[in-house]
Amino acid sequence: MKRLPSILLAAGLLLPASNASAQTTLSLHGGLNLAILTNEARDTLLPFSYLRVAKPHFGLSATFRLTPPERVNSLGVQLSGSYAGRGADVQGLSGSALSLNYLEVAALIDVRVPLVIEPLAVHIQAGPTLGWLMSCERENPCSDGEFNSMDYGLALGGNLEIGLTDKMGVMAGFLYYSGLSYADGGDEPFRKNRSLALRGGVLFPIG
Repeated sequence: MKRLPSILLAAGLLLPASNASAQTTLSLHGGLNLAILTNEARDTLLPFSYLRVAKPHFGLSATFRLTPPERVNSLGVQLSGSYAGRGADVQGLSGSALSLNYLEVAALIDVRVPLVIEPLAVHIQAGPTLGWLMSCERENPCSDGEFNSMDYGLALGGNLEIGLTDKMGVMAGFLYYSGLSYADGGDEPFRKNRSLALRGGVLFPIG
């Protein structure tokens, strides 16, 4: 939590000046990451089993519309910076709760589909993410090199957007993350991050 100012600053660097011909929407969002580590090793004798844990997830994003404003359905791109807590409850011979905290950036394709009721719209999002490991915490200290400093993967999600006024709205939705890289280091890595972020936020259309 102490790194929140640096997280928001990093997210702010992702936001280019708004184009007068396209609408831009800023959003502040937060919620919970339901996270787990997958065991990719084929050795069934490994004395580990993993349970899902709930970690905080919050950040700042900007969505830039790519299609003309008169289009009912619209295509855009969303750039975001987030604090993403991940990890797992590790049970086994040396089990303990493991917390992996990432500063994450994402570039998502955003498809907006208005619903029958005018203030409501559904957003479908997908794209790559890249995270930097800020800290590793558990009962026993993480050893140097035990976990990689970077983690990348793909995200897929959806939001329900409600426009309250011309200058403000709210959203609620989910974002599923599947790590493509191994979270742990060493010669024989076998763990990857998976998480489901349940989040809500406020929207501010500009431009």
